[in-house]
Amino acid sequence: LAWLRPEQKEAVNRVIARKNGILWLPTGAGKTEIAIGLTVKIKTRWLFIVHKKDLLHQTAERYEKRTGMKAGKIGDGIFDVQDFTVATFQTLSRGLKTRDRRVTEFLPKIGGVIHDECHTAPAASSLAVLMGLDNAVYRVGLSGTPLARGDKRSIYAIGALGPVIYRIRPEVLIEAGRLAKPYIHMPELT
Repeated sequence: LAWLRPEQKEAVNRVIARKNGILWLPTGAGKTEIAIGLTVKIKTRWLFIVHKKDLLHQTAERYEKRTGMKAGKIGDGIFDVQDFTVATFQTLSRGLKTRDRRVTEFLPKIGGVIHDECHTAPAASSLAVLMGLDNAVYRVGLSGTPLARGDKRSIYAIGALGPVIYRIRPEVLIEAGRLAKPYIHMPELT
């Protein structure tokens, strides 16, 4: 895992120690790199859940470049399962509702799930998928705003994935030169 920065390695180690939980990571923290690090360190069949089809393809491509192994994809008209599979929660949810055998037979084979943008996990369709992962020993959520839901449903994300187990604050990344310091200018109204 030589490609991981120290704070990313710490996030991976925290998941290894705890098995379940949310990683509170701002933009620029390297969520996908951390996720790939987890899949390399923990040998099990992984499902990486995304909410957009462009993320489906980007994540699979990044995994393949980083590891040299093929990534599976479920979504955007594709159903290809591998040891690391990226899927849209919409496709999986639809498969559960229609009792698509490919989905109902796939989910119990998952040993670890990583839910990108896990603040969306409390949505009924996403939650149904997470609850269908009966054998997922490792449950990890990634988000820059994991508990910021205005509808008070963040507790469902905690129930499905675990509590916040690691947080990287933006200031740490700004000090390290990995994020630009924000500058806010309020124009005067005349």
